[in-house]
Amino acid sequence: MAGHINWIALLVLLPLTGQTRNADDREITDLLHSSNFSVRGWYDQMENDAFLVRPDVVRADAIELTCSKEVWKNTTPNMTQEGINLDADSDFSATYGSFAFRAQLPVKGYGSAEFSLVSTDCPLTNCTTALNGRTTGLLLYEDSPRTVEIKVNYLNPNIPSQLLAQAVTVDRPNRTISGFHVYEVSWSRNFVAWFFDGTMVANFTNRLLLPRTRHFARIELYCLNNTMNQAEREETTLAVDKITYQRMPDDEVWKDTQQSLFPAPAVTWNETSVGPVREVYLFAYDDDVAMYFDDIRTVPGCNCNKTLDDWVFNFVGDAWRYVSQAYRLLNLTTDHRLQALLYVGKGEGCHFMSHLGRYSYVLNCGSNDSRAWDVQTDSPVKASLSQAITNLTVLVAGGVYGNPMLSIDQSGIVQGIVQYDLFRSLNEVDLARSLLSLKINKFQNAPRSYSYWLRDWYLPVYSDHGQAAVLQRVFTLLAEHFPTITDRSGMRRYSRNMANLAELVHFWSGAANASLRTVAGNAFGWSKTDEKELLQAQNDFPDIHYADDENYLMTQATVSLDLVEFATPTHSSTQFTQLNFTLLQSILIPLVIVTTVGTLLGFYCARRKRSQAKVLGANQKAPNKYISSVPLSHLNPDIIKLLDDDTKRFLLPSRNLQKIKCGMSTTEC
Repeated sequence: MAGHINWIALLVLLPLTGQTRNADDREITDLLHSSNFSVRGWYDQMENDAFLVRPDVVRADAIELTCSKEVWKNTTPNMTQEGINLDADSDFSATYGSFAFRAQLPVKGYGSAEFSLVSTDCPLTNCTTALNGRTTGLLLYEDSPRTVEIKVNYLNPNIPSQLLAQAVTVDRPNRTISGFHVYEVSWSRNFVAWFFDGTMVANFTNRLLLPRTRHFARIELYCLNNTMNQAEREETTLAVDKITYQRMPDDEVWKDTQQSLFPAPAVTWNETSVGPVREVYLFAYDDDVAMYFDDIRTVPGCNCNKTLDDWVFNFVGDAWRYVSQAYRLLNLTTDHRLQALLYVGKGEGCHFMSHLGRYSYVLNCGSNDSRAWDVQTDSPVKASLSQAITNLTVLVAGGVYGNPMLSIDQSGIVQGIVQYDLFRSLNEVDLARSLLSLKINKFQNAPRSYSYWLRDWYLPVYSDHGQAAVLQRVFTLLAEHFPTITDRSGMRRYSRNMANLAELVHFWSGAANASLRTVAGNAFGWSKTDEKELLQAQNDFPDIHYADDENYLMTQATVSLDLVEFATPTHSSTQFTQLNFTLLQSILIPLVIVTTVGTLLGFYCARRKRSQAKVLGANQKAPNKYISSVPLSHLNPDIIKLLDDDTKRFLLPSRNLQKIKCGMSTTEC
């Protein structure tokens, strides 16, 4: 619909279910019979047009707004506007309280009903104050109380006389109804909430700094111009047979089960951890995130003082809620809210600042792009925000501070698979693909040279053993079984790092409920020492159980070697394998002293050649099927076959999936 309908919204109603009210000291006013309602109508998007109709819609028992045949006849035959708006405004106003409407929504035609609180400082539709003076509103479409959009205007903390907007879109309840139902809005200095027949639809509990001004109730009917043939335009009616107002104290707080758990954050924040003092201003907040900007600006060319686009608030909120719930993050205080500080003109990227001593989570993000936070994009902004969030997730997952795996995975590549999982949970397919393209062929020289952690370890384990579930379980097992201490502040921390690769494989095997020894061998190589250390890890952590790998058979050559094999970096599609061999410690060479130098060298060379052939033959039976150095869009089909279909969707563009099914040889298609 047009701009006018986009921001309309709201209504109010009878006593709140679950909220304490005292009828003795809270007077209820019958507005239908004690106040006057002025009615006007205009073409959509033509705010200054002459009134189309001034019907006497206020009767003794109801108010009815109707887009009648007569109204349509008065419209221009070739009108291009989308529809007609009819308003009924009460002359009663109040600073805080509860407005309740008993109404029947339009049951035919293409209309929508809207109930709004409008500031007395800006009552007209052509008002230049934010969103035409509406402080809050609820839009209900046709004959179903489906909330299209809820918006709240609040004070700009940087310019107290300026209103800003914050929107929440919900879709409940979503069922067809008939007859009269009660729609209610209640608001005080501390909250705004909406109800349908006593059931809460949405709220901004402790969320925004609402303007302290008097408001009146507006009832609005929007009639959509769905046809240019006036004779076919249907009549549609919004009927309201009861309107009440109930006073509430200014400092009323939410008493329902939906009560905000945490106090409202500070309106301003002085950040001193890096460089000079920076003052930032509260943009919006809920129980999970409080977001601050150093510069809250208006959108160029707009006289409505719109805020920065709220996509960043929603993206950070969704990401933070997911990792908090999925990975059971450490609770630093009773206030688990993330403080997000965003700056313009400071290209520092995103990172968490060292506020653990202050027991709060603080995300600090700076960008040199003056429009970075204004418009939603899939640019590096989201990648930077999510990387910072997942870095912290790894550090405090499971409710324990630290990452004991960092001694083995020395570059912290586990953060990459957690970020990949986050993108999947948010259905950010393109970002997930970009992440793999960037990181899948990066290696580190731990625990062995040229170890491709993401490609050869994390991605196969993630794909084959439950995806998000295996990541969540490994952090849970670490928190429950790996050694920890409690410091003087009461925070649990890991008391040591992992001693070897075998301990890491043991915990991940427990999370996967299957032995991952073969995967580790393909990724890093597996030696006799690794096998001994795995047995020791199983003894040290006996409560971690998993099915053994029945397909794993160590050859005699493998047992006899200190090191089996590991991948080397490649610069083409050809795979190279570097084999390091040592002479078998158990071989005895008799008669060394009495033989000639030539005989000794000949014997040595012959034995070494036979040993190499034996080990090479064994290795060729189990090639490293995860290794690939080609671009992501042309990964070896043998690798892709190991991944589930859902992972393939995030891994490769759909145009490449058919190639994968064909296998390495085109004769298989």
